[in-house]
Amino acid sequence: MHLPFGFAIVLGFIASLVSASSQCQSLPSAPSAADARSFSRIPFDYIVVGGGTAGLTVASRLAEIPNVQVGVLEAGARRAGDMGLAQGNASYDWAFSTVPQPGAAGRQISQPRGKMLGGSSGLNLLAWNRPSKPELDAWDQFAPGAGWNWTSLLGYMMKAESIIAGERNPFPGLTPQEENDTYNWAVDGTSGPIRASLNVLYPDNIPPFVSSLNNIGILTNPNADAGNTTGVYNTRTCIDRSTGTRSYATQYYCHSSCQPNFHVLTNAQVTKVVFEQGGQNVTATGVQYVVDGQSYTANASTEVILAAGTVQTPQILELSGIGNTSVLEQAGVQTLLNLPGVGENLQEHLFAPVQYQLNSSVINFDTLRINASFAAAQAAQYSASRTGWLAASDSAFAYLPFGAFLDASDKSALIAAFNTSTQTAGVTPLQALQYEIQAGWLQEDVVPQVEVLVFSKGIISPADDQVYTTLLGGFQVRSASHGYSGWTCRLTSTWESAPGGSWFYRAYPFILILTEFIIDTPSKHINSSNPLAYPVINGNYLDNDYDVLTIANAVKLARRVGTVAPFSSIVVAETDPPPGELSDSDLNDWVRTTANPGSHLIGTAAMAPQSLGGVVDGQLKVYGTTNVRIADASIMPLLIATHIQQPVFAIAEKLADILKQAHYGH
Repeated sequence: MHLPFGFAIVLGFIASLVSASSQCQSLPSAPSAADARSFSRIPFDYIVVGGGTAGLTVASRLAEIPNVQVGVLEAGARRAGDMGLAQGNASYDWAFSTVPQPGAAGRQISQPRGKMLGGSSGLNLLAWNRPSKPELDAWDQFAPGAGWNWTSLLGYMMKAESIIAGERNPFPGLTPQEENDTYNWAVDGTSGPIRASLNVLYPDNIPPFVSSLNNIGILTNPNADAGNTTGVYNTRTCIDRSTGTRSYATQYYCHSSCQPNFHVLTNAQVTKVVFEQGGQNVTATGVQYVVDGQSYTANASTEVILAAGTVQTPQILELSGIGNTSVLEQAGVQTLLNLPGVGENLQEHLFAPVQYQLNSSVINFDTLRINASFAAAQAAQYSASRTGWLAASDSAFAYLPFGAFLDASDKSALIAAFNTSTQTAGVTPLQALQYEIQAGWLQEDVVPQVEVLVFSKGIISPADDQVYTTLLGGFQVRSASHGYSGWTCRLTSTWESAPGGSWFYRAYPFILILTEFIIDTPSKHINSSNPLAYPVINGNYLDNDYDVLTIANAVKLARRVGTVAPFSSIVVAETDPPPGELSDSDLNDWVRTTANPGSHLIGTAAMAPQSLGGVVDGQLKVYGTTNVRIADASIMPLLIATHIQQPVFAIAEKLADILKQAHYGH
């Protein structure tokens, strides 16, 4: 296959940017039957199901306790490179999809999830940001007195991160002191495994974009990590500047990989938790797992911790007989515990795109693709110093309450749509509490309701209305026009034969508009007793007017920014949505055929009182069990406005402390 030089250079960069630290004990790419048998014979104190973002975190912290045996079972492999080609690649991504969504033009929508050691932290877009204070304080209403609030979780978010002083933030709208004083000892951690940093160079489209937001009243936030996320800001990304590589959950593996009490088995899919009945509650004794079609059982004397993620943690519970009896019976699984909240309460961000063609003078990530000499120079710089464009990522994010970009009448109309959409029959007790909290946020106008972020690279080809991106180096082609209904990956042999033709020689920014608190009622359940079958995901996306109107209003904001100086001075044309005036009805239809999930799934094993539909209590213990805990995004009772990665690390860090206190008094 012949690849254009710039493209080949960027592909070669992938293995470097996304590799974990080399200072780790190696794992075989595929464990042998002997490895699987040996793992099953270890007398574990704890078994952690899932070696992803949360699983490696809690396992590594538990392994700090001498003489405590900790085992981790991960269905994926340890893969260090090619993350730019990962989404949609079955070697890296579970590649789940929803059932057809009537509110989203009948599309089946992809839900990428990391299938590798490190999980989705090895698959995501590197953003390292955290929610506002009111959002985390709201979690306390679902588990009063258990420390699920900003003050407690801030400490755990800081524990996970390593921030360095002396970085510079060049975003417009900051004072000289704010530009240079980016480290805040009160909210920035310095000794955690995850290295997070500010970029040292920025695409040419970023400063004018930020300035245009400033010019319409959206101010630059100098320190969004301190509890107020409103405004546009320069988020840190999970890039270790000393190596120019991705910093993700495998850093926790590196932290513990040489310890004799820390054991990891990859390519091992857990099929169920094994229980014994005793008294009122059931007790887990271990888990069953499959390696190369052969089933094994590993035993745990203290606790089993599920960290398989928002999709597969409830799947494992249901396969183990814990869930809604009617769901289990239909799937052919005998009920052990009737816990109807399992698999319910699925929550997700939704996004829609706005894209502009820029003038030829703009340098951004597209330049790596269209300019071979630039790509070669950047490859040489990266090889020599691990710096430059190949060690950078997009970092311009804006989080906005409605009042930050809507006039009073439009804001009132959205609040009215929220009230209408949430006052329907069938609202569960858990949803009622969630809607009450969200209604308060809308009135107070403090918590952001939409996100605007910039990808400084083209994604949508005007020539054929298809989606292409050089995200971290490889073409990723989503297979349906506008609908982006599923990921497939391919390489083109020449630029001329690439779909869209000369489009590939131009520079674009791609602006994502996300709605942060959708009010759909999605679910995720098994429909078969086959543990290797994919679960049924029903997002119920865009099944109400409020979600559609929220995205449509935010799209209007992004289109408006394209007409405001100085960003307008580098814009040649808007390429998506279709240029020209769109009626509100047409725009709403466009949203329904375009909006896609943001890959921030949460909530399917919610922390809440069992009477409200909760699955775990404030100590993250599954109701009706004595020793099964959950440590992943599935326990989040309410979605947050920002990306979920940092809070997931915090959840795992907190659970490790809960377990240390419960069993060892420290």
